[in-house]
Amino acid sequence: MTRESSGRGVTLHEGGLNSYDGFSWFYDTYFALPIIEPLWKFIENKCVRRLASKELVIDLCCGTGRLANKFLSGGWLSVICIDLSTDQLAFARCVAPDATFSCQDARSFSWHEQANLVVSMCDSLAHMCSTDDLLAVFKSVCRALKPGGLFIFDLNDDQGVSERRNGPFNIARSDHVATGMSVYNYETRRTNLNVTLFSLADERWIRADFAFEQTYYERPLVEKLLRDAGLSLVDCFDTKLDLKFDFELGRRMYVATR
Repeated sequence: MTRESSGRGVTLHEGGLNSYDGFSWFYDTYFALPIIEPLWKFIENKCVRRLASKELVIDLCCGTGRLANKFLSGGWLSVICIDLSTDQLAFARCVAPDATFSCQDARSFSWHEQANLVVSMCDSLAHMCSTDDLLAVFKSVCRALKPGGLFIFDLNDDQGVSERRNGPFNIARSDHVATGMSVYNYETRRTNLNVTLFSLADERWIRADFAFEQTYYERPLVEKLLRDAGLSLVDCFDTKLDLKFDFELGRRMYVATR
C-alpha cells in the first residue's frame, strides 16, 4: 500500500510485496549493483553448467533487472522478468530492454512456457512472511519448471537476520540522504526495516518513508517446503564460507530441481 501523508512532499510506502515502488533507484545502487558480479559468477560456475541448454530463464522478483541483463549477455534465448512492483519493472526495462516483462505475484505467477531455470535473488523470498506464502511460491516455481530444471534462490540464515539485518544504517550523499533501522524479533523470526529517504530534485528535497518486513526460515523447513511443492534440494552454499563473498554475511544460496 502507498499512502500520501498530510506533509508536503512526503510519501509513506508500507506493507505488501510491491512496497519497492519509489525505492528502485536506491535499491539498485545499494543492494543490486554491489552483489551482481559475484552472484552472476556463482550462477554461471555452480549452476548453469548443470543444464543442457540456455533456452528460457525466469527471473522471479527481478528487481531492477541487473541479473536479467547478465542472462541476456550470457547467451540465454529468452529471459522473463516477473515482479509485483511496477516501479521495479520500469527500471528493469531500461536495464534489460530485450527481456520480457510481466507484473505478477510470486506466489501465484505462471508462464505459458516451462523454463530451464528459475532464479529469485537479493532477499526476494525473505518477503514471504508465512510458510504458506513460501510454499505457494515453491509450488508456482515447480509448475513453471521443465522436469530437470533448476531453481536458484537465496535466503538469510540466523546470522544474517540477527547481525546484518539488525541495527541502524545511515547514508549521506550530495543528492540523497537515507537513514534506517532494522529490528529483528527473535520470537517471530521477522525483521522490520524502516527507511526514510530524502532525495534532491529541482533544488527541493523530497522525503519518502518505506517499511519492509522479512522472515527467517531455517534450512530444514526450507527443504521440507521444497519437497511439499514437488522440488528437491540439490545444493546449499554459504555465501561467506563456501562462495567467499567478501562482503556477505549470513546468506545461503539454495539450488533445487524439479
